[in-house]
Amino acid sequence: MYEWKGAAVTGSDWPLRVECFADEDGNGFKKGDPLPDINPDDPALVIEMQLQDSRNSPLVSLTTTDGTITIPEVGVFQWRVTKETMRVLCAGNTYRFGVRITTAGGTTTIMTGSLAFIDGEFEWR
Repeated sequence: MYEWKGAAVTGSDWPLRVECFADEDGNGFKKGDPLPDINPDDPALVIEMQLQDSRNSPLVSLTTTDGTITIPEVGVFQWRVTKETMRVLCAGNTYRFGVRITTAGGTTTIMTGSLAFIDGEFEWR
């Protein structure tokens, strides 16, 4: 599992592209190859992300099931949380999120992280 720390600015989208690579040789791939479990052609694959407040209340949920997370190529997933969706967050707060992947082999948390939501110096009107 990996830990990510980053920030988003008020009035902007939060895009994130994650490239996953195999950390060891096995099952027909080599260390450093794109992670074959993340395959846009796998109909059973589901990737989910949930952003929570300090009380573990979900504020933003994304998934490949509804297209809010996309898999543009093997080993890569991405999302863009729009500024409209980000309005549920309070500037100055830090939020936690987790990403899990479900394949035919089961469900695994692959990434957790924190997102600092910072106030931009310029307010779009």
